[in-house]
Amino acid sequence: LIRGFEYFGGVTGEVLVDNQKSAVLEPSTEGQPVFNERFLDLAAHYDFTPRACRPYRARTKGKDERMVGYIKQHFFVRYRRFEGWEHLNQLGEKWLKEEADQRVHGTVKEVVAERFERERSALKALPVKRYDTAYLEVRQVGWDGYADVNGNRYSVPAVLSGQTVIVRIGLEGTLRIFQ
Repeated sequence: LIRGFEYFGGVTGEVLVDNQKSAVLEPSTEGQPVFNERFLDLAAHYDFTPRACRPYRARTKGKDERMVGYIKQHFFVRYRRFEGWEHLNQLGEKWLKEEADQRVHGTVKEVVAERFERERSALKALPVKRYDTAYLEVRQVGWDGYADVNGNRYSVPAVLSGQTVIVRIGLEGTLRIFQ
C-alpha cells in the first residue's frame, strides 16, 4: 500500500482489502469486520478509511482480485526472472508506465493514464514521514543477558536481565532492541 501511495503521489480516501490476516482479523458478513491493529495504525497514518470485502460476495471480491490475475497474465508472463525485490520493482514500474497504464481499461473504456490524470486531484497528500513498517516483537531477556530472536541469541546490557524489551526488525534486515 505504501509503495502504491508513493507511486501515485497521494492517498485514496478509502482502501478496499481482501480478508488477509495482515489487515482483517475477523471478517464480517454484517456490520464491521475486526481489523488488525497495525493496519488501523497504517490507515490513521495515511488518513484512509479501511474497507474489507464481505466474505462470499463476488462483487467486491472480484474488484479486489481481478488485478492479481491481470498482473499474473500480463506482467509475469513477460518478466519471468529478476535479481531481487529492487529489480522486480523496477521492472514493475517500467511495465506500468509503458504497458499497463497505456491500455484501454475494460470497464471504463478509457486509457488508464489519461483517466488517472483527470482523477489525480482527488488524492490526499502523502504524510511528511513514511509509515514505519518494521516488525515489532516483545521479548523477555534471559537472566544470562541474552534475548532470543528468530533462533538467534543477542546479548544485551546486563541491567536488562529478566526485563521485557521490544525488538525492531527493519525490512532491510537491521535488528534493534529497545528497553
